[in-house]
Amino acid sequence: MWNRGKSNSSMSQLSVMVKHLKDKLAGQGIEGPIIETCWGRGYRLHESVYEQVYLDGVEEVLVQQQ
Repeated sequence: MWNRGKSNSSMSQLSVMVKHLKDKLAGQGIEGPIIETCWGRGYRLHESVYEQVYLDGVEEVLVQQQ
């Protein structure tokens, strides 16, 4: 997807991937805004997400804080 130019199809695929990521994070209990759109640049996780998860340095997976 990233090796091709911008097209309606690739933009639609990206939107679907972002929605699925939002749904997965929400399913893990992440609340509030999850992903922000940075127009002309891409997407990033909202600051509130970092307050709800931490990165386990050994396994490198997102783990919800208890």
